[in-house]
Amino acid sequence: MGAPDGAALGRLSRRLPLLTGRGACAHPDGAVRLAASALEVFADEVRGHLAGRCGGAR
Repeated sequence: MGAPDGAALGRLSRRLPLLTGRGACAHPDGAVRLAASALEVFADEVRGHLAGRCGGAR
């Protein structure tokens, strides 16, 4: 496990839209939707991890 990296989150958010419509099948589009949805639904947890708090380790 690495240290929290806000820069990586920013890179991921910027790159997700670049993948949409790129594949010969719908797999990349589905992966983008899954990742974007997870970042939205779990935004509080992501911010917590970036702040050095891990609620899942209870």
